[in-house]
Amino acid sequence: YPFFQATRPLRLRELNLWDGWSILPSQALVPSAKGHGVWVLVDGKAVMRVVAIGERSADDVEVVNGLSAGDTVLVNNLLRLREGAPVTLEK
Repeated sequence: YPFFQATRPLRLRELNLWDGWSILPSQALVPSAKGHGVWVLVDGKAVMRVVAIGERSADDVEVVNGLSAGDTVLVNNLLRLREGAPVTLEK
């Protein structure tokens, strides 16, 4: 597979992180059979992380469990991602 490019990664340390929860753009949230998930970048590859959500608006979603400070959350080209797919981040 070719490398996927993510043009807008988010690092949680740059977001609001209080008591283990954070606010992400709603577009980062992926519904799945296990509930909700987000794609994170781990060692240059896409990994689906199951998360628990709290409040949600049209633009934002509160993630209350499943992410850690420093995680890189991918927010675009999500439909093209697959578990373990190599990802490069555009600068």
